[in-house]
Amino acid sequence: MLPPKISSRLPSLDGWRAVSIIMVLGWHVAMASPNAEKPFYAWLFDGMLGVRFFFTISGFLITWLLLQEAEHSGRVDLQHFYIRRFLRILPVYFTFILVLWGLQLFTPFKETAMGWLGMVTFTRNYANGTIASGHFWSLAVEEQFYLVWPGLLVLMGKRSFRFKTAILTVPILAAPIFRLGTYLFYFEHQHLFSGSGGIHLKPAGLENLFNGSSFFCNFDSLAFGCLSAIFLAGKRMVLTGLFPKKPALLFVAALLLVEVPHFTEFFHLPGLVRVLLITCGPTLQALGFSAFLLHSLLQPDWPGYRPLNWKWVGWLGMLSYSLYIWQQIFCFRVWAGPDVWKDFPDALWAWLWLVPALAVACLSYYGLERPLFRLRSRFRNE
Repeated sequence: MLPPKISSRLPSLDGWRAVSIIMVLGWHVAMASPNAEKPFYAWLFDGMLGVRFFFTISGFLITWLLLQEAEHSGRVDLQHFYIRRFLRILPVYFTFILVLWGLQLFTPFKETAMGWLGMVTFTRNYANGTIASGHFWSLAVEEQFYLVWPGLLVLMGKRSFRFKTAILTVPILAAPIFRLGTYLFYFEHQHLFSGSGGIHLKPAGLENLFNGSSFFCNFDSLAFGCLSAIFLAGKRMVLTGLFPKKPALLFVAALLLVEVPHFTEFFHLPGLVRVLLITCGPTLQALGFSAFLLHSLLQPDWPGYRPLNWKWVGWLGMLSYSLYIWQQIFCFRVWAGPDVWKDFPDALWAWLWLVPALAVACLSYYGLERPLFRLRSRFRNE
């Protein structure tokens, strides 16, 4: 019996993007809300977890598309890959940078020199800057991933499933070690699960490899996404036989893995246990989400995953990239100047900013992203 065919547009994927962006937006609502409301929002939303979902999705999708290209055409055209990535990422990204430059010219807002340099070189995860560009640390991590993984996957060629799995095990095992460095270098300066967008890091040096936004502290999530695609391409029959047997049990197990790091937030744990959860927790979250992702791709009609495929949820997922890029200037009202981090908006603005953010995201998606879909398709080797 053949495994169920996966459609060209992967089911549930846009739904997971929607879940991810909702967590990020919810966390920013918490940051923009009065202090008394934060515990409630923090329980429901985890912005770093949303970003970790995005990383895993990105690793999965890039690997899956490259594997499909290799299967259909017999080779992977890296030049075409990077052209597609350019058309996907850069138009919205540099339009935002131009708008930020306009704000710097005509409003009190002032980005730092290092912030500008980090944006244009995709190294914002290592460069100090204002909150307006703080969210670009995650995009920098992804771009750094694009520089390494596609070429490595092409070099591996038709190497065995075990070989590719072994290669991806390296970042999965190494990332907790780097996060231990984060704990040692930065624990008094930033919290591992609250991001680093508006917090000034130490001067650049070897210790900067261990900051919470470093590629090396986050590449396990990307690696789990890559591994998920390799499993789906090479072991689909195994997965198809496994998931339908006890789907509810699998769902609960994945959920527990995703929630593990939150134990450090709500329980007084011994020091060593806390350090282990801080350093290894994100890896467990990526593992749990990978199980969610594969399960929802192979059983999108299972009741737990049906909402991911509702039309409005998928629509929000399609908007997620533009929404992620533009929301920052609205949530934190960056036109008010760099001190806005210290001057949280009032309770009304804490929710109201979502309206202009969504409106601009729609303009960005339908005006910049969508018109390039057809052009991008010309550079697919199928």
